[in-house]
Amino acid sequence: MEKMEKQEQETSSSSEPEDLNIDNLNIDDLSSSMAPLTLRAQQLNHLSKDRFEYGEPLQKGQVRLLQLQPGSGNDPIICSLVLSPLEGGTTPFEAVSYVWGSEDNPHPITCNWVVPFMDDQGLGFACPQEVTNNMTVTENLYHLLLRIRHPEGMRTLWIDQICIDQDKNPEKLQEKMTQVRMMAEVYSAANNVLIWLGEENSETATAFGMMEWMAATMDVPESELGSLIDYLITTDDFSTEETGEPTGHKQTMEYFKSLLVHVQPAVITGIEDPAFPNRVHMTLLGSRSLAALLEKPWFTRSWTFQESVSAGSASIICGSHEVQWDILYQACKCMQARRIMVKESHDRINMAFIVESIIRKGDLQRDWARMKRISNGDGFSSRAELADHSAWLKSGVFLEKRKIKRLLPLLRPTACKDPRDKVLALLGISHDDNRWIEYPNYKWPVVNLYTSIVSYWVWGIGKMDISFLNHIQDSNPEHKLPSWVPDWSTPAVATPLIDLANFSASGDSSPNVFMDKIDYLGDLKPFPYFPPLVIEGFFILKVQDVETDLTNYERHAEMMNQFRTPYPTTELSYLEAYQKAVYPKIPEDFQPLERAKGAPHFWEYTNHHKPDPQPSPDTSELETQTSTTTQQRYTSQDIQSYLPDLSNPFDTDSQVQHHTRAPAPGRAFFVSTIGFIGLCPQNTIPGDEIYILLGAATPFVIRVPEDEIVRFVGECLVLGVMHGEALEGRPKKRTLVVMR
Repeated sequence: MEKMEKQEQETSSSSEPEDLNIDNLNIDDLSSSMAPLTLRAQQLNHLSKDRFEYGEPLQKGQVRLLQLQPGSGNDPIICSLVLSPLEGGTTPFEAVSYVWGSEDNPHPITCNWVVPFMDDQGLGFACPQEVTNNMTVTENLYHLLLRIRHPEGMRTLWIDQICIDQDKNPEKLQEKMTQVRMMAEVYSAANNVLIWLGEENSETATAFGMMEWMAATMDVPESELGSLIDYLITTDDFSTEETGEPTGHKQTMEYFKSLLVHVQPAVITGIEDPAFPNRVHMTLLGSRSLAALLEKPWFTRSWTFQESVSAGSASIICGSHEVQWDILYQACKCMQARRIMVKESHDRINMAFIVESIIRKGDLQRDWARMKRISNGDGFSSRAELADHSAWLKSGVFLEKRKIKRLLPLLRPTACKDPRDKVLALLGISHDDNRWIEYPNYKWPVVNLYTSIVSYWVWGIGKMDISFLNHIQDSNPEHKLPSWVPDWSTPAVATPLIDLANFSASGDSSPNVFMDKIDYLGDLKPFPYFPPLVIEGFFILKVQDVETDLTNYERHAEMMNQFRTPYPTTELSYLEAYQKAVYPKIPEDFQPLERAKGAPHFWEYTNHHKPDPQPSPDTSELETQTSTTTQQRYTSQDIQSYLPDLSNPFDTDSQVQHHTRAPAPGRAFFVSTIGFIGLCPQNTIPGDEIYILLGAATPFVIRVPEDEIVRFVGECLVLGVMHGEALEGRPKKRTLVVMR
């Protein structure tokens, strides 16, 4: 520091420094050019005694890197910032992905600017060591810094809370938005991404051990796990000399045995698995601890999605425990393939969604890393590998996965402070048909941003796309969205039907949309009025009754008992139809229903049936069917006999994939006026109408109130019309559905 103080005295009379970049300086000019850089750093540090000063806004393509000084225990946290170009920078760094956490209990740290200087050894950098506590950070970040700093040697990091000026002054908002747009590039350029889950607890070691166990045994057949565990428990010496096992067997078995203490294998008493009677399941401590770990806030935050996906490599850190991201990814792949033993079925369902989310992140992260290797010219060790990369690029799989319409639904269940972050958090990794998307910044209303997404969605390259309608569910009234705009800020209450199966309610028809191409971005002012969305379609059914409680089986039975068996156009009983609609076996029950011999098609049936469960006396062409109908008298017990046993973890319906692909949760059961049944949005009411819109995969519920302003309610599943059955003989009259 004496050298730095001397440098300050020599340059104190210098003029205001010019904007200079160390990376662009010629080594021969350093002696004359260093003075203004040194002076400016010293000036900023002088101004930062009480409160850290960021100084001038960052230049294009520039970032601030944090140099975390060594320390241990409760030593004060001291760090310094240095400017660096993101592309072509010579300073390797690690990026940190974490959750800010509560801002109610900030902790002080010391942050200053690195001061460059010249001496006999050449260019050097001085990091002030005086403790000034001139910056505060959230409690979670404070504990992170304590954990990841080295006891000896500096660690160079990029952390958004410190490296981006968080001043809420409107004049500084542009820098923040520019940095937000660069975040995917930052995490991609980092040597490694440190994913901080928070401090550890008594179950963290068990969770990490369980994670490693599941990743390590992923390729072990499920039927052999019990034998493997018995072998590990009863064997102390895994020497290969007498057994003739291949090289590495001893090390592998010893590694497995070391993990066994965390797995805590136990047989679930009172339940038998007829397929594998000797199976030993990882249950109790192991799976519960891992489940608790996966419920950490990091896994449900919006911004962490982009940060993990764009990482070339990443590490998971919780307290003193650390594993590679790939271990977690492999463990979740294993959990998805096997049955998860958690006591309550509701917990199993929640776990299933978290596991699937991590796998999707991992798949995208692998694709991103592969694209980065190809861009850098890495990974071409053979012609076969080159051909494989070329075929992958030509397939367009990576671009398809990164479309905004594919990524936005993945972020819907995540949490963020600002509803605009659901979209902005995808800035660096999403595109729309190869058009890089430009979004408004934080000063624009949510309604503008979300409506602009619909504009991108509809007017893609090629034919129009109206699948955004399948994502309309509950909407926050504060955002004042048109009824046809999905509210991405609210978690989906039900899995979109288009994610469950390849439904084709409108056959191979193409959308016909009339929508003003308004520039919702640019210089658009907040709209008191948004133009309507007009889509061509046709009416098929009217809702007669709705029950939102999916466990009110007595009510469901009453609703179906109004009609005669068989189910319209089929030979199914209503009880069989109910099972296919509400608790389907996947994927077989999502296939088209077989029409009964001699049965009419959909429009023949609807045209000869009044909105009344009794058959019309003058329907001569339907005599064959009506003569065989019977009045059913189902009970609650009849329905429950068809339900899967979710209390039994060995039941096929307890598998992870089933719970993430179930249509009923979050929806209501309904019957139409002529006997068709299905699932609809929970806010559906009797009298709502069901339409099929051209180019749509599913039918939709539409509401026409007394003011005749048509409102969009949401998608629905109507058993018997999900695969184009309503197209045959449909009315030729053109119907335009105008929705506000």
